[in-house]
Amino acid sequence: MESGTTSPKSVTIGRTYAAHSGLFSAEFIVVLSSALVPTTFVVHAIAAGRSSFYFGILGSLYFVGVFLSYMFGPSLLASLSFRWIGIVATPSIVLGSLTGLIDIPEVWLLGRLLIGFGSGLFFLMTEAWIGVATSGPSKVQALALYSAVIYAAYVIAQILLLFVPPSTDGPIVIALICATCGIVVLGRIRKPNSVPPKVESPYRGARLIIQHAPESMFMTFASGLLIGANGAFGPAYAVAIGLPADQVSLFLLANMMGALIAQPFLGRLANRYGPHRVLIGMSLLTVTTSVTLYHVGSWSWSTALVALLWGATGSTGYATGASIAHAADHGRHPVEVARIALILNGLGGILGPLLATLFVRRFDAEGLYIFAMIVALTIIIVMAIKKFFLIRF
Repeated sequence: MESGTTSPKSVTIGRTYAAHSGLFSAEFIVVLSSALVPTTFVVHAIAAGRSSFYFGILGSLYFVGVFLSYMFGPSLLASLSFRWIGIVATPSIVLGSLTGLIDIPEVWLLGRLLIGFGSGLFFLMTEAWIGVATSGPSKVQALALYSAVIYAAYVIAQILLLFVPPSTDGPIVIALICATCGIVVLGRIRKPNSVPPKVESPYRGARLIIQHAPESMFMTFASGLLIGANGAFGPAYAVAIGLPADQVSLFLLANMMGALIAQPFLGRLANRYGPHRVLIGMSLLTVTTSVTLYHVGSWSWSTALVALLWGATGSTGYATGASIAHAADHGRHPVEVARIALILNGLGGILGPLLATLFVRRFDAEGLYIFAMIVALTIIIVMAIKKFFLIRF
């Protein structure tokens, strides 16, 4: 099911997916499993009247787990191989999901941490797999599809939650079934034709990557800020503008649908116009939609459309940003590039909800989008300096 490098002359979305269909299928199933229960945590916390600080911690702990997985993942990858690190990651997601059966908010925090750890291991495995199995334009397209598959799983998860109420044990049962299926699918995938090179000096590799593509590293961090903040406070914002707590999945669905629609095409745009220009354009739209969402007074279908556009640009910068580092590395340190990019993304995810808490406390739930505007404007400045002023940081 897996193959080696795709010819740059034949890079299309369909061919890229077909070349790595087994990997993307396993990714979809496992991410679907990990995406069902966290929304349940958030809905229960809203019903319990938890403070904005609790939501910030709940959002951050997912990325703390992701961060820890990126710290220990490379050594596990070296000793267990691609397939086995994915299989090992899934039980952590299962344990985290099971905490949803316990009606204690503090236990949900532990569950969020475990789900983050398992998800992070799986993401690291998938990115490193793509790093060694692709090159050139096919790598950019594969990374875009990798992100698109994640958002497809998130979209399906939010749709399921509209029919399987988060107040029941249904989402947890579905998550456990998906996790089991993910292990089965992953176990049947043919490994890539090459293996990731061992990194004798990871810190030296990290310095080289940051030196050659600092804007890429900043973008992966900034993407984490936006995704982490929106994941933590997006549901609270939806309730604030009139959605019932049991229907916050509609708002999250709009976000994720926008990301799902946009992500595959962002890879093509980055190949054609360059990732820096694409990131500047995406950030401009993020600023515009953030201003609109800040001034929205009630929920409507026009609000859903704006949320969809925000998701198309505010949630999708990671893959395009990471592709800059992969291109600058020329395949020398694929695992280390993935690790550093994901660590920075995880750090952004940890800090995003905590920093956004300051704005939410000052401006209520709408403060989320003031924070998003600041982050997006910073991205524009960094990318413009690097692209148009040719400054080496």
